[in-house]
Amino acid sequence: MVTLLASCAVDPGLADGAQGPLLIVARGAPPPVVADVRAAAVDAPMAAAGLRLCQYDDGAAQVEGVDAVPASGCTAPNSSAPGRDFMTGGLAHQAVQDISASFLGGYVFGNACGLGGGQDERLMVYFPEVAVLTFFLSQDTRFPQLRQPAWVLGSRMFFSGLDGSARFNRPLVVDEAVPLTSDLTEVNISNSTVQVSGSRPFIAFMSENQGYFGAESYNKLQEARRNKHPEQRLAGDEEYSFEKQVRAWYGAVTLTSYATEMRPVLKELV
Repeated sequence: MVTLLASCAVDPGLADGAQGPLLIVARGAPPPVVADVRAAAVDAPMAAAGLRLCQYDDGAAQVEGVDAVPASGCTAPNSSAPGRDFMTGGLAHQAVQDISASFLGGYVFGNACGLGGGQDERLMVYFPEVAVLTFFLSQDTRFPQLRQPAWVLGSRMFFSGLDGSARFNRPLVVDEAVPLTSDLTEVNISNSTVQVSGSRPFIAFMSENQGYFGAESYNKLQEARRNKHPEQRLAGDEEYSFEKQVRAWYGAVTLTSYATEMRPVLKELV
């Protein structure tokens, strides 16, 4: 909250009583059943998906024959600092993916002291605007959390150093290059033209196979990073089967999960 107030104090978009950029929250429909996802995949051409690979500290040899994410969005970490991955960002309109529990916000509000071990809790600190929206839009009866899947458009990452591994998240370092006006994009929503920060669209959805390999270890983690852990490759209807994770991802990103008015906005900003 203090970080948000400090950022508002220096945001030129709020000078002289101006409205400033708009934040948009779009909550999606509940995840579809697996059969519907399979049906949608029948006619979906993978060649048009534009898939690219980021090998971020996975310990594997370079994969040949697959387009790589450019260095501006994927560089390896070293022993003392993170590189670039989907969390640190670097590509225009690249979404930050919060792998949440059933509610966005984790246990950072009113439940745990400190950040805990989760990505979800850390993102609430690095994206204070998301934290505030989660708090005030919550429908949870116990903790201030926001149901997933959800997009938060226009939020900004005010600290640097957080990658997908969260190994380098202390001390908190303010990102002096955080865009306040340079990334504003005009979008039309409900017949109104508004300005929205477009550099770090934020999406949260629940990982349905979280904790699937039980007791954690370095070897298991390296297997999982290369998608070679046996539990990742379960093809049936087991609790942690791969189809459930595909269902969670599809439900979170497909435009039909969101209100009609939001679909052109998402296509413009993400």
